[in-house]
Amino acid sequence: MDHQSIVEQLASAKKQGEHVDLDVSSIPLSIEDSYDLQAEYIAQIGWPIRGWKVGATSKAGQEALKIEEPIAGPIFEPCLRVSGETVKTPTNAMRVLEPEFAFLMARDLRPKEHEYSVSDVSAAVAGVAGAIEIVDSRFDRHFDVGIGWTIADGSANHAFIPGTLQEDWQGLDLQSHSTRLSINGDIVAEGNGGNVIGGPLNILCWVCNHLISRDLYLKAGDWVSTGLTTKVVTGKTGDLVVADFAGLGTVSVRLD
Repeated sequence: MDHQSIVEQLASAKKQGEHVDLDVSSIPLSIEDSYDLQAEYIAQIGWPIRGWKVGATSKAGQEALKIEEPIAGPIFEPCLRVSGETVKTPTNAMRVLEPEFAFLMARDLRPKEHEYSVSDVSAAVAGVAGAIEIVDSRFDRHFDVGIGWTIADGSANHAFIPGTLQEDWQGLDLQSHSTRLSINGDIVAEGNGGNVIGGPLNILCWVCNHLISRDLYLKAGDWVSTGLTTKVVTGKTGDLVVADFAGLGTVSVRLD
């Protein structure tokens, strides 16, 4: 099976809300090639992009995935959901639930001569919100397919649910800002923004420069979700999931 055929099946599965049973263990991918295939995946799906998710934002996560930097993937328009909604998931879904800090961009960050700094990207932010990302692979084998195919599969975003945007955010210490995840009323995980490498703004800066290296860029109106702030938690059908971001409020979603 060639790369093109696999990407076609992944794109079809994404559009249909399904999984594919493909063994790609004998078809390794370099990171560079995986992002090329992700670009083809995006083109074949054809949905508008409303932002970007970032994964593998902790040292432990990178070691587990055998990668030395974060990974990024698109948040498609149909995957941008509203707090309080019910989100349908495939039968064999991973249903990984990630409380994350998310930024909404106020203006474009187009390519320039030098890389963007944290202060550069901060100045382009419209506001920050708490968010839940629901992570799922299109592969029945989930992350066993390897990091390259995970990236090609859009870095495994299923849904992104932002909370209320706080525009007056510059005084917040996001690295120490607490997060808490509850399922059906029971607290299952706690953390803070310091659990992502360098803090959420550092991850925003990374994805800004990463996209430019791929001939893309952050645009006004894009959301950027900056990675897991707690331990890994999975849910099941019927669960009511609530993420509490202290002064940033709560975000909820029910899994179907």
